[in-house]
Amino acid sequence: ADLNVSTTLVAPSAASPTTPATPHTPAAAAGTTGPRPLKALTIEEVGRLLTAADFEKLVELFRANKVTGKRLYFCEEYAELMGEEFGVASKPVARELMEQIEEWKTNGVVL
Repeated sequence: ADLNVSTTLVAPSAASPTTPATPHTPAAAAGTTGPRPLKALTIEEVGRLLTAADFEKLVELFRANKVTGKRLYFCEEYAELMGEEFGVASKPVARELMEQIEEWKTNGVVL
């Protein structure tokens, strides 16, 4: 009987690893199947993308400046990110984000 109880306790533990995977399933469904083009992202999707890529400090700034994926896509150098249109104040952050943008241009985006 103790083994059956132990087995019952193992089943919820087996369900626990599935639980963290659950949030990824709706995100994958929302982002369609596979990567999407950067230039197809809305302002809100850009915010989610920035958060996922550890640029959460820029989310409100980019939302206020109405930055879409298309605007990011056509950004060609980090200095543009520091301009009025985007408003990134830090050169290292702008350079790092530009590197990430280049990767998104090449590989697409998974939200």
